[in-house]
Amino acid sequence: MTYPELIDTRNQYQKNLEQLEPLARRILNFQIRVQKINLIFDPKFNLTSYIEKKSGHRYVQAKVFWPNKDGKVIRSLSFSLGNAINYPDGIKHDVTIAKVKKEISEILMKKFGNFI
Repeated sequence: MTYPELIDTRNQYQKNLEQLEPLARRILNFQIRVQKINLIFDPKFNLTSYIEKKSGHRYVQAKVFWPNKDGKVIRSLSFSLGNAINYPDGIKHDVTIAKVKKEISEILMKKFGNFI
């Protein structure tokens, strides 16, 4: 292959990539939307409890995983779920996790449901 042929081939590949790039971005955006819908109905989260210094009360917080602009799911949202008294079984119990999952799903639907 001659040098001018190589240049022409490279230029053609460059044109093809430029045409495919917007399509690839749109596909990624749709994948992220589907990911968000899945995370609304089946949220991924960690529960932590902490003691507030001022009142001495124990509170529960959920750290929720959510996709960033590239589609990578990262721990990016935090929600305070109130006093730990509302979760008498503890934050590791199956009943608590099911209850929190439902609460987080409702919060995410209110917060992001219209944007998806």
